[in-house]
Amino acid sequence: MSSASPSPTDPAEDGVTRALACWVATVARGAVTDRARRCARHAVLDWTGVTLAGTAEPLVAALIGDAMANGESGSSPLMGRAERLSPAFAAVVNGAASHALDFDEVNARVHGHPTVAILPAILSAGQARGASGADLLDALVVGTEVACAVGLMLGPAHYA
Repeated sequence: MSSASPSPTDPAEDGVTRALACWVATVARGAVTDRARRCARHAVLDWTGVTLAGTAEPLVAALIGDAMANGESGSSPLMGRAERLSPAFAAVVNGAASHALDFDEVNARVHGHPTVAILPAILSAGQARGASGADLLDALVVGTEVACAVGLMLGPAHYA
């Protein structure tokens, strides 16, 4: 995926985290290309399939049980489940469900699986803020660009 804005791979003097945060903060509304949104829609479709399949895994039930026991019920939905949790815990559970079967997409620049790490947080935060579908897709594109920048900086060793 790629947006119309400059790539965040050129770290500023203040450090990589600040450079990435500044880049994210300056991505203009409407800067994400139609092609990038189309790729993001495919990633969401892939994520939905692997996440729904992963909801049957024992890990998901254990995480939900732990969250409920610790008072983390809330308004954020879980994929394929009736329970609702706080936004942070919904992101954790949905992320774990999407990782459970490890059939998700890969990205050579990230050396990993960006959507399963990014989309659960975007969905929880977006739901809490009433974000539109276009906003969520744009956030996924920008989040993937950041993951790619970090992945390129780290190289494949972190995945091995």
